[in-house]
Amino acid sequence: MQRTTYLLCLFVGVLVGAVGMSTAQESVFRSPGFKLANLVSLGCTTMYAMCAAINIAVTSKFQRRGSLKDYCALACLTSGGMFFTNRAMLSVSYSARIMCKSCKVVPVMLASAFFGNARLTVRDVLCGVVMTLGVTTFLAGDAKAIAKVKGSSVASDMAVGVSLLLVGLTCDACAVNLEERRFFRANPPTSAPEVAMYSSLIGTCITLAIVIAQGEVQAMGAFVVAEPLAVAKIFLAGAFGYVSLACILLLVRDFGSTNCEVVKTMRKVLQTACSFFFFPRPIHANHVIGVVAVLLATLTLYTGKSRPSCAEKPEASAKAGAGDASIEVDFPS
Repeated sequence: MQRTTYLLCLFVGVLVGAVGMSTAQESVFRSPGFKLANLVSLGCTTMYAMCAAINIAVTSKFQRRGSLKDYCALACLTSGGMFFTNRAMLSVSYSARIMCKSCKVVPVMLASAFFGNARLTVRDVLCGVVMTLGVTTFLAGDAKAIAKVKGSSVASDMAVGVSLLLVGLTCDACAVNLEERRFFRANPPTSAPEVAMYSSLIGTCITLAIVIAQGEVQAMGAFVVAEPLAVAKIFLAGAFGYVSLACILLLVRDFGSTNCEVVKTMRKVLQTACSFFFFPRPIHANHVIGVVAVLLATLTLYTGKSRPSCAEKPEASAKAGAGDASIEVDFPS
């Protein structure tokens, strides 16, 4: 396969997987009276673990390299991020979730600076500020648009939802730094499918424990029986998410982290556009300003970084991107 065709296939795989996941998930959250955010987390982590296990069985001879202790710590962080992010969906729109998650690079950079001794440049700081302002502008537009439809203020709900998203982003940022230090910078490095399988499998157990502790088992059972199509959408979202993840990891390995971040940025823009297209609602000027600000800041941040040569060996390219935020097991949202 020619290199250009290969890149195009990966590009399409990332976008189709991400849009498929977000559309399926949003349709579930928009089900009348749906409050079982943990069901979405449980279904997606289960599917991630299954897809990762199939990936390992098909592509490699399995030999665990990461420690179970590190996987448990990572699963707590990823499960926490998913728990708070999905819980926030009961208070904010799905497009607001996508935009907030688009700025995950900001807490990742801060965590790297404080705990990993990474140096932030002026470009990094300015882009982080613009991203934050862009998301804030988008959220303000979302609040105005929703208030116009409902005829009442939604400031309190937005505040709760955004607070939960911030906690979720913090968990994600810590997970990224843990993955980088304990798995991808290890010698030899741990494969991404292995990290995805173990963290998702343990994460499924953690989420199940949360479900039991919160007394949601009976309600979930009733929902599964009454809404089998919605349950199928949850698992379908997980499968789409893993397809997008697999394509992202191949992009990092074969084309470098800069190219990957450009594609991931396009993914977020397309997910936001599809959210408004498939689930029509009022569009405020702040929505457009916020998306443009985040898009330009992200592209500026990553296009200024060194780009691996096309002639560079895949192993060298992957190693060069090992410290970048794009190398983490980043399931689309």
